[in-house]
Amino acid sequence: MSDLQPYSALLRAAAMPYRLATSLKNAAYDRGWRQPRRLQWPVLSVGNLSTGGTGKTPFVLLLAQLLAQADWQSDVLTRGYGRSSRELLRVTLNPEEPDPASRFGDEPLLLAHRDLPVFVGGDRWAAGRLAEQSPVSRGVHVLDDGFQHRRLARTADIVLLQARDFHDRLLPAGNLREPLSSLHRADICVLAAEDAAYREQALDCMQTSDPRRVWTIQRQTTVPFEAQNVPSVVFCGIGKAEQFFTSVQRAGATPATTLRWPDHHRYTTADIRHLQSEAVRRHAKIFLTTEKDWWRLTPTQRAALEATAPLYLASLSVTLIDPPGALDDLLRRLTQPLGIV
Repeated sequence: MSDLQPYSALLRAAAMPYRLATSLKNAAYDRGWRQPRRLQWPVLSVGNLSTGGTGKTPFVLLLAQLLAQADWQSDVLTRGYGRSSRELLRVTLNPEEPDPASRFGDEPLLLAHRDLPVFVGGDRWAAGRLAEQSPVSRGVHVLDDGFQHRRLARTADIVLLQARDFHDRLLPAGNLREPLSSLHRADICVLAAEDAAYREQALDCMQTSDPRRVWTIQRQTTVPFEAQNVPSVVFCGIGKAEQFFTSVQRAGATPATTLRWPDHHRYTTADIRHLQSEAVRRHAKIFLTTEKDWWRLTPTQRAALEATAPLYLASLSVTLIDPPGALDDLLRRLTQPLGIV
């Protein structure tokens, strides 16, 4: 017997109470034993089945752009993962603030930097009520990481999927927060172009044959021209570090070394010193990181890195294949009467 088999069996056993708790929560809402709270404006939930990065942030930006084309004004409701504050707040961008990520979280700051109104709070209904104080003619809320947040009613559930979801197990044995069968609640599933082979399986899990309900996106990582073909220290603290390192190389980066930290890592003085020493040791000419990591670096930390070598950001964007058809379907849902859960 392999040394890993008892460990795997233990993890599978540990997943059983998690599965039971998830099933009971969903049954309570599905059968009407618990009722979600409703907001005045439509709510579009963007979420996933698994832990780790699935590109929700660039997809939220894409969704807001699509909605703006039809004169809908979006805001984002999020808990602000990784922040230390518990306040209900609208995200503000103040260059004088020494550590905004501790107050708002990195993803909310990134979204707000793209001119989206972002509201952070553990109670997403209260965040939505705060957002609805704005004088907007056609407002729509985008609920970030909302598939499991069933306390708030939504007009449509959009779920981002990845190939590994179709072969994974529930936490803690795997990375799934819910089983694939939960996709029967999804109104729209989103697959990356490289995972398009799972389209029919996604439709089966959603219990539909309507092809409009599975969208396909194309992801693209961009590295600034000045950062291409230059020996660099590439670093990040995100869910899929290896994917980031591979994508920046394809975009023209030349890593002298790669360094990773856990997802949503808050950088310390020791971390900055380690990055500086690696740049000197590896004869790197620049630092390259993600937009999310940039927001988690304090102004003082950024200045310290810049004193050693220029700091550049790689950006991730997504585009929608067949946007007219996808947008038509989404707008149809938005114009239905409110109250769909």
